Amino acid sequence: MQEKPLFTACNDIMDRSIVPEPIYDEHPEYIDLYYAAWQSAYTHIFTCPGAPVQTYMNEGIRCHKIWIWDTCFMVQFCRYAAKHFPGIQSLDNFYRVIHDHECIVLKVHHTDNPPLFAWTEYEYLKHTGDIERIKFILLERKYLQKHFDWLQNIKGNIQFDYSTSLTAAEYIPGKGFKWSGCPSGMDNTPRGNDDYASIYWLDLSAQQALSALYISRLAEAVGDHALASEWNAKYEELKAFVNDRFWSPAAKMYFDRKIDESGFAEILTPASAWPMLAEVCNNEQAQALADAFADPNRLGGKFPVPSVSRDDPAFNPIGEYWRGGIWMPVVYMTVKGLEKYGHLQLADDIASKIIEQQYRTWFEVTPHTIWECYSPTSNRPSTNKAEKWSRPDFCGWSALGPISLLIENRLGVRDVNALTNTIIWSPSYMMRNGIKNLMMGDNRVSFVSDPKSGSATVTCDKPFTLIYNGKTIQCPAGTTNI
Repeated sequence: MQEKPLFTACNDIMDRSIVPEPIYDEHPEYIDLYYAAWQSAYTHIFTCPGAPVQTYMNEGIRCHKIWIWDTCFMVQFCRYAAKHFPGIQSLDNFYRVIHDHECIVLKVHHTDNPPLFAWTEYEYLKHTGDIERIKFILLERKYLQKHFDWLQNIKGNIQFDYSTSLTAAEYIPGKGFKWSGCPSGMDNTPRGNDDYASIYWLDLSAQQALSALYISRLAEAVGDHALASEWNAKYEELKAFVNDRFWSPAAKMYFDRKIDESGFAEILTPASAWPMLAEVCNNEQAQALADAFADPNRLGGKFPVPSVSRDDPAFNPIGEYWRGGIWMPVVYMTVKGLEKYGHLQLADDIASKIIEQQYRTWFEVTPHTIWECYSPTSNRPSTNKAEKWSRPDFCGWSALGPISLLIENRLGVRDVNALTNTIIWSPSYMMRNGIKNLMMGDNRVSFVSDPKSGSATVTCDKPFTLIYNGKTIQCPAGTTNI
């Protein structure tokens, strides 16, 4: 008799009232895609008896494995419905297994996946204001610090009983990290000309800088200024290290370094944008990155952010996974990095193209679904490593486009910050747009702009500050007409 599955999925129809309601008369078809993404994500709420956190988000592969970077990116859209989607809680399945050594029936796949915990926790904190969680994971359990230190001292080729795979990462002081394709998340990337042992990987050093930066910011948020100062100092060291080791002044780009110290491995991929998200760049370096993501012959074009530059010999027009395919995690990371340096128009342009491609693919291709990754040349899924279409029903991180990029870059909800009780909203369309049922902490907020009447309406349960197209407006509880 066949054993019952270890985990069970939620197969219910989602009640749409549990997620924000976008208003976007310019492209009402995107609203259909938005709810389809939420519904797909809803069916990826899994229950696994025996896990530290039994109800968690599954990335979309529907197996007994969990991925660190998949889960971190899922939190970036789950935070918009934090009470109903267990995004942040899912991170505890990593903390408690890796650092508390709890037994788990789920297996962590690639324990040395990109370490995005601190950035993810901070973005979630801004939405929810859940300071108590941060006090617990940062001050009491020290999970974020432990994970940072664990990676800084990691040695490759270690098998843990809670993991399905050997670790590949190894830190060489003063040099950087050795790593590999699958643990980095970029499975079959052509970096290092397919010899992954031939390079020090720029992204893991940049991601460690990102972690130090956001550990410092989380410490400030909970009022531990000494801890914030300690981690800001670590960040500044890593910032200098990344720029010294991985910035090529000649090519004006961040690249991997060759193990033999003969120079840079000049294969351009979206991994070059991690220093931008980590705020490691100066303005000149950020401009060089923006130029690369705007260039249709490199990482721009009608279908932007391919996983390797279009002028690289390894680029495959049908995608072939990380040899050209467009992936939502690095798209989202790139867009958020560009925003940090004021490249809002380019960030919004990339978001618009990505959402349009995801919609066209969903509408035109059978099955009508949201895919793991997308073609760099057409409105189709990318192929996988076997040159067959990638995985369907992948929400999973592919919900970042229809949900997060729609809200943030098309509707102009630039920032939701429960810590400062502030929302930044910059609508710029000729037709009605906005959002209803948006949660900021325990405050339910709705705002809709109607350019035809030249007015906007804001409704909220509690007072908050709205920065509307650059103008600061104090909104009392109830309805405010702007």
